[in-house]
Amino acid sequence: MTTTEQPRAAEMADNIDVDRIALTIDHALAERRVLPPYEELTDLEQLLRRHIQLLLPVVQERTNGMDRGSAAWYERQAALDSVRHLVDRGMGNGLMSATVHVQELGRACRFLLDYYREVPRGASTA
Repeated sequence: MTTTEQPRAAEMADNIDVDRIALTIDHALAERRVLPPYEELTDLEQLLRRHIQLLLPVVQERTNGMDRGSAAWYERQAALDSVRHLVDRGMGNGLMSATVHVQELGRACRFLLDYYREVPRGASTA
């Protein structure tokens, strides 16, 4: 990450509404008896993508601060790469494919939010 990206990630961290993101994730992952309308899935997908766009640079910055090459770093970096790959894919035209894609985005967003909530190394917990 370049030095010009670092302030951007820090600035993005200030704009993260953890509660709103958690509600969106809960909505995306809620168990349903009937598939939601495609329009609802489109709205959820857009929300989840925005949340991921906010969280991803912050989590990547923290990951970059880990011991590069360690098992923990590799595991997290591989997960971040998977999130990027997922975001690059579309929902598809079918209701089932859209539902599955939104659920995958919800799980990816939850992963990012969980890492975001971790106290960064070197930060004070007091």
